[in-house]
Amino acid sequence: MASIMAVNQSDFFRNADNQKIFVRGWVPGCDPIAVLYIVHGVAEHSGRYENLAVFLNENEIAVYSQDLVGHGKSDGDRVHIEDVQIYVRDVIQHIEIVKAKYSSDIPFFIMGHSMGGLVTTLFTIQRPDLIKGMVLSAPGIAYAAGILMRGFVRAVALVAPQLIIYNSDINDLSRDQDEICAYLEDPLTWKGGVKARWAVAIFDAQLQVAEGISTIKLPFITLHGTDDTMVDISSSQFLMDNAQSEDKTFECFQDGRHRLFSDLEHDRFKQVVIDWLKKHITSPQ
Repeated sequence: MASIMAVNQSDFFRNADNQKIFVRGWVPGCDPIAVLYIVHGVAEHSGRYENLAVFLNENEIAVYSQDLVGHGKSDGDRVHIEDVQIYVRDVIQHIEIVKAKYSSDIPFFIMGHSMGGLVTTLFTIQRPDLIKGMVLSAPGIAYAAGILMRGFVRAVALVAPQLIIYNSDINDLSRDQDEICAYLEDPLTWKGGVKARWAVAIFDAQLQVAEGISTIKLPFITLHGTDDTMVDISSSQFLMDNAQSEDKTFECFQDGRHRLFSDLEHDRFKQVVIDWLKKHITSPQ
């Protein structure tokens, strides 16, 4: 493990819509052996991944992330988007900025949680040249709503795009009540619920994944809890069944809830991720 203190960096960049996007970097106090880019889930922000980032720094892996538009400290209407490709575009832009800081022999990986897993999967379909592999945590890549519900939400979004159509139970995030309290007390997390137009953007992005998933050939691991009520575990199985990657791993957490890296088995989650990364850092792509 790295013995020199890590550095937590923060900054902004301007995206293609001239919005200020807040970014973070957790850099070990030694030359990193790899870089992991994290894409957060809906209603949260990059700062919620600090514990995971510090652990990775201790294992000589640099970590970067951004507050997606409309989240955390970034510009934009709160948790509102017309097209998930805007998230993908900003992730590509930031990764290209980060890659310019390192030599070409430093391997880059990407990790996405929940909605961030959807963004990450689209990113991997579109720009596999930028990374060596992906890590997914409860990726929201498959339809959870039926066709009638999707049609109803689309109709609502036409007349009231920012109408709140659904509120999830915050306790479904984790079995650790300290984590639930921390989320509720965090002023940068969104507690307002799912908006109609955002949901339509997610439906459209999930269709794009279904159309492109067979092109995925990079190594990946997906981690999912059996008691995840926010993103059903069948979403990870859909990826396993349809991606063409020869090197693919499905790690199941019995009784695990949605946010595994802050659930009761968070230590196991971190160990599985670091073991997978170290195995693939030196492996040929």
